[in-house]
Amino acid sequence: MDRERELLIELRSKLIGELNTLPFTVYDDETLERLLVAKPKTIDELSKIKGFPAKGKRVKGFGELIVKIFNDVDNVEGIKLEGSGMNIRVSATKPMKLF
Repeated sequence: MDRERELLIELRSKLIGELNTLPFTVYDDETLERLLVAKPKTIDELSKIKGFPAKGKRVKGFGELIVKIFNDVDNVEGIKLEGSGMNIRVSATKPMKLF
């Protein structure tokens, strides 16, 4: 499994758990595949993917993180959620540098 796919699945799983919702309300497998094919590098590119309207909750809530995954995957170790309910903030955790 490639790293981008792993991170997108981790993001979806964490949001599902925190929001106590079903996977398709975050994004379904078909949308996951569309993200992996398109590899959006900007919010504008992301908003052209079905399911991610420019002013929609997905783009506002975690669009920047999706774009970061495709722009800088080597510097995203994992996904971090802060807050709860509708006040969740998502961010990327960075790899630890040993030296």
